[in-house]
Amino acid sequence: MPCLFRIFLFIILAVIGSPRCFIHATQGFPDRGNPNLAPFAGSFYSLTGRVNYYPHSNVTIRPEVRYDWFTGGRNPYNDGQKNNQVLVAINASLQF
Repeated sequence: MPCLFRIFLFIILAVIGSPRCFIHATQGFPDRGNPNLAPFAGSFYSLTGRVNYYPHSNVTIRPEVRYDWFTGGRNPYNDGQKNNQVLVAINASLQF
């Protein structure tokens, strides 16, 4: 797995508060003690808001907030503790 992807994955997982999942995600095997193993009977939904900010003509910064929720009998987020989550991310691109 490329190092940049690992860093991005760590940042996202740090936001949702489960660094233990990062270790298993980078090693490529599921956490057997995690109650989030599929299948889930229900529906997953998400709502995303993003803004494009141009501090310079060739630089774009895109902060993002995402809200995910699940309607069903189980809790798929936060190691089986919650049925929703909020993710915050930022993306930057340099055009040349």
